[in-house]
Amino acid sequence: MKRKNGIYAGALAGIILLLLLFTYVSMQVYRHSLPLIETENIQPGTVKRTYTMNGVFRYVSTQEISLPVSAIVAELYVETGETVGEGMAILKFDIEYLEMELIRQELEIEELKEREEQETEERKQKLLVYDRERKEEAVKNLEELLEAEGILYALCQGEVRAINTKEGVVEPADKLLVSICDRKGGAEITWGMEEEGILFERFYAELRTTDGHNSLSDTIVFENVDRNYDVKTNKVYYKAVVPESKNMLSMHDGEPVTVTAYYVSEVYPSLIPVSAVRFESDGAAYVYELKTREKSFGIEYYVRKQSIYVSDRDTNYIATTSTFKDSQIVVNSNQALNDRAAVWLEE
Repeated sequence: MKRKNGIYAGALAGIILLLLLFTYVSMQVYRHSLPLIETENIQPGTVKRTYTMNGVFRYVSTQEISLPVSAIVAELYVETGETVGEGMAILKFDIEYLEMELIRQELEIEELKEREEQETEERKQKLLVYDRERKEEAVKNLEELLEAEGILYALCQGEVRAINTKEGVVEPADKLLVSICDRKGGAEITWGMEEEGILFERFYAELRTTDGHNSLSDTIVFENVDRNYDVKTNKVYYKAVVPESKNMLSMHDGEPVTVTAYYVSEVYPSLIPVSAVRFESDGAAYVYELKTREKSFGIEYYVRKQSIYVSDRDTNYIATTSTFKDSQIVVNSNQALNDRAAVWLEE
């Protein structure tokens, strides 16, 4: 009898073991059929973005060549866009024409002096003095130019911005003949973009410079940027002075420049990885939040669909004012998810 009871007990134990084994296998099969997910804890934070805008580089200081009298350019030694050094010959004026202009100015000065002596009205006399002094200054410039054999030289190290004359043409007084940018005299960059209500943290650009021997590429950060909004075009226009550097600028005047702007948002309650956010056909955004529930065989993981409002975003994160403190959000799944669906958590 005892032996028979032992056989029954053993058989029962075996059946229980088989049931447990079957339950375990069934659970594993069930769990492996569930979507396998990865989650992350959501924290507050900021989003960061960069914008690129097209700008124009300009030198601030220039040498502008003109004469207070009419003149003829006999020879041009440079071309537009050419790099020039300080003391380099730029152009030569016709000597004979300069000498005739000098005589003409001297005669006009003598005439003005006589009129000054004869004029009794103080106001008219002041005008005559003013005209005479201007002509005396012009004569002084002509005399210096004639001493240099009619040749004008570059006063700076830079680049020829513009040439507005031709050889052999009589040019009127005070006409701008040649403009030369001074690469040591500072520069500025202007650019614009459509208004987006964004205040940028900083702006920077890649500019070419030289140490006198080697060509270099420097990242220039603009400290002071002027910002002006145009209501008609709905654009914001920026201007920034290029900071001084030990290296000399070697950019071309009027050269296009790419300006990069760096933006950092306010702190948002929730910063969600881009991979965690899904979108409805109408553009509404949502995420899946991990939850747990009691089952007969223990704790089961499942997901809840939660709608969110996208406040801002960058390459990696989407910011929202929805609070997910102490929540775990699904960032990856090997299957499509549905609201309240059971899932298997990747540990």
